[in-house]
Amino acid sequence: MPTTPIIQLPPGQPNYGIITYGEYTFSPFRKIDIQCTPVYDEADRVVTHLQYKMRCFDCVMQNDVQLVHQINMNAMQDALTAPGQQLIIKDIGFDTAWDTFITPDIIWGPKPRMLAMRPYGEICWVFDWEIEFNVSRCVESLSTFFMDDVLMAWNYEVSFTVGEAGFVDARTTSGYIQVMAIHGQNTPANPDGFQEVLFNVDNAWDKLNFALPFGFRRVSNNRTINKAKNRIDFTIVDQEFRAAPFPPGIVNADAKLTYRSQTPGLPLWMGTLSCTYEVAPGFRKSLAVSKFLTLLNDRVTKLQNAVAQGGIAINPAVLPVAMEVEHELYDRTTTISVSFTFTTTADALLNYSGMWQPLPENDWQAWQTSLAKSLSNKGYSGVDFDPAEDRLITICLGGASPSDQPIATLGIPVDDTHDSDGEEDENPDLPADEAASGGYLIFESAAREVRAENFVVHRFAQNYYPGAQGWEDHVTEYQSAPDNYVVMTGRGVRIDQMPDPPQVTSIGGQPVELLKKVFLADDKPTTLCFGHKLYQARWELWYRAKGDPETSSPVGIPILMPSEIEPLEEA
Repeated sequence: MPTTPIIQLPPGQPNYGIITYGEYTFSPFRKIDIQCTPVYDEADRVVTHLQYKMRCFDCVMQNDVQLVHQINMNAMQDALTAPGQQLIIKDIGFDTAWDTFITPDIIWGPKPRMLAMRPYGEICWVFDWEIEFNVSRCVESLSTFFMDDVLMAWNYEVSFTVGEAGFVDARTTSGYIQVMAIHGQNTPANPDGFQEVLFNVDNAWDKLNFALPFGFRRVSNNRTINKAKNRIDFTIVDQEFRAAPFPPGIVNADAKLTYRSQTPGLPLWMGTLSCTYEVAPGFRKSLAVSKFLTLLNDRVTKLQNAVAQGGIAINPAVLPVAMEVEHELYDRTTTISVSFTFTTTADALLNYSGMWQPLPENDWQAWQTSLAKSLSNKGYSGVDFDPAEDRLITICLGGASPSDQPIATLGIPVDDTHDSDGEEDENPDLPADEAASGGYLIFESAAREVRAENFVVHRFAQNYYPGAQGWEDHVTEYQSAPDNYVVMTGRGVRIDQMPDPPQVTSIGGQPVELLKKVFLADDKPTTLCFGHKLYQARWELWYRAKGDPETSSPVGIPILMPSEIEPLEEA
């Protein structure tokens, strides 16, 4: 052990190691308790990271300027309560040198959780401090931390809903992925680097592939990025085709073929083919017409065989009689129907028309390939999350949300430099209605009366000699007039301007004089409210009615002019 007293030792490798957070270095008086908790994924299968909680007890703030770790209480509190600062733990026997600027915390940086302070004697403070930091001990390269596709966790569960017909109405895959969340650091070249987000969880989402089972279509693909921007919760629903897949390039389709007899004996028939197609993004909308004609040609060709088998020779065998086309102008949906007549027997129609035979373009693989972009994790547009839209905004760092825009840019012309009568406003920072009303959020003022009753003044008669009773019989009594005072006390909170104390102009019709004024106000804004600065003030004002030339004061209240007044003690 060193022979030098601990209080005289600066922290360092030869002595008691170093623990530093931000700009604060702990003294050798510290006591340390470190807890490590393995954090498992939601499946409780693997450890995603290690969560450390370090508590420093009985840390001493000394008033000895010779100590290299000397720092005042104000700066200490600022340093030890700021999140995401550099944490260094070195040479204390806990681990190899740990520096969160080299091996970063993987969930938004170290987080102070508690700071408890208590005075010790008259020369120092003792405090306890707790910080939480999350790390991965298996990462060997720093560059790994900045790879978006490195997953901390990937968990999912699958559920199946089978309908009464035996088809899978829904195969639902739901779960989450999580990546390491790292923010930038302030540097001279980039003083706002701390606010930058250095990862994009959506890039990891791109690397995942949720295969579509054969004979299924994807009904929905939902993902939610959490507030910390390091996790995506997802739900994917697939549904089994009940019959044939759709033609390539078609997202959704509904087709119906109807045959209806026209005369007794069933020799003459009316047929109608009606189809509704929703064309996938990236394909021309007229693709619906092409797919309809392909289907119509296939069905008519098969129907001609039924006509031939019926033995009733009419040329042409199938005669179109009506056609209707309907298109949703602001959508990608088109409905087409064609009606036609033909002659055959009912038996030939049911057995040879091919109504129940497979449809043309009945290829699930071709359909899936054609919609590969639409069926991808982010859909056809590929819209994703841009980390440039995210900023670390705190009350200490300031800054506005990237979505905030000046009102003028939103198409609302604003001229806040003139009031309603066209005159230039005295305070253009305030809206006209607030400038006119004073813009007070709080204004409280109360008046109380203080009255000093008349009293007697004894004066000796200067031109008389003492008589038999001494000086007592040569005293003259004078009566003074009463003094009336009004004391105004109150407080105010005002937007963008310093509050003004009230003024008393008269008391009972008599003029007044201000004897005492105490006005305590902020020299800087107290806080912010919807983008406006708030100022607050307290006041105490003593007014005296000038009904008597004598200058007197209420009992126990000195009459002071403003320049002589000591400020009131802050509450």
